[in-house]
Amino acid sequence: MLTQRFRGRGMVFAATAAASLGMAFLIAGCQSKADRDRTFTAALDHYYNTKPDCLWSSPVDITSGPDVKSEGMTKDFDALVAAGMIDRLPAAKEHHGRASEHQAEFQLSYLGRANWTADVARSGYGNFCYGHPQVNTIENYQRMSSGNEPQYTVSFRDSIALPAWAQIPAIQKAFPKVASEGNGETDSATLMKNGDTWKVQSVKTAG
Repeated sequence: MLTQRFRGRGMVFAATAAASLGMAFLIAGCQSKADRDRTFTAALDHYYNTKPDCLWSSPVDITSGPDVKSEGMTKDFDALVAAGMIDRLPAAKEHHGRASEHQAEFQLSYLGRANWTADVARSGYGNFCYGHPQVNTIENYQRMSSGNEPQYTVSFRDSIALPAWAQIPAIQKAFPKVASEGNGETDSATLMKNGDTWKVQSVKTAG
């Protein structure tokens, strides 16, 4: 009878220990995922920190306006005028829309100068940049390789906190990418571990 009593207590102790150990593994797993999410977020934010998003893929000459080869940019300049970022010179208003005469000329407004990123290589050229993407959540990730330098494909949700001028309807209509990035996008990236740090190898955006 005594043996059975101790045996019963032993079984209860073993069951309790097993449950506690299982809970410990579960908690450790959750912490590990949270840590990895933070690590991936930090690596992606560091990558984006030096890569601001701008209206155009390359610098433009804001002073001359759209030329014969870039008729599609007319709506861009019109939107920037409506947003108060650039001014159309009075002498050029008469010829607006007649690109063949090359008379449309613009200048940066006071607001535009405060948000203009000049091209150091070419005078008059530059871009309007509206911010850096920031990671909101890590949605999922998948390991692509094993070994000392593991590689992961990471899916994440990011967005840009848009400045006031980039939230103006005229800008968001002319530049749909600005609106979508302000609302948030789901993008993906390839990250590789290099020593104690993670490096972003490539990024695939929603656009």
